[in-house]
Amino acid sequence: MGDELKKDEEISAPKKRGGKRPGAGRKPAAHNVLKKAIREQAQEHGEAALQALVTIAKSRTAPPAARVSAATAILDRAYGKPLSSVEHTGKGGKPIEHDHKVKVRVILVPPKVEAPIETRPLRREDDAQ
Repeated sequence: MGDELKKDEEISAPKKRGGKRPGAGRKPAAHNVLKKAIREQAQEHGEAALQALVTIAKSRTAPPAARVSAATAILDRAYGKPLSSVEHTGKGGKPIEHDHKVKVRVILVPPKVEAPIETRPLRREDDAQ
């Protein structure tokens, strides 16, 4: 009796590709809660991490690449990363010239004139007497 349908139940075709189901997917704000927890944990070690960068930047025994990298990281956190800009210019530093040419083909069609047509009723072979 478990496989039989009751009289009041409706039969519907299965939906294609699943569709939205109640309770499915990640819970609202779950992503934000995780980001907040990670941020708080990182901020607990922020002072120590900054001090490590300062130590590397001031170290005379650290490789020059490490010192520059540490100094760059310190400056980026203190003042923000510099904006990168790209400048586009035309010839000789002048503004870029745009030459927009559009080719158009126009076809003139005379107005429609009704031609005299000889009309007669159509007859089928079945109707012929």
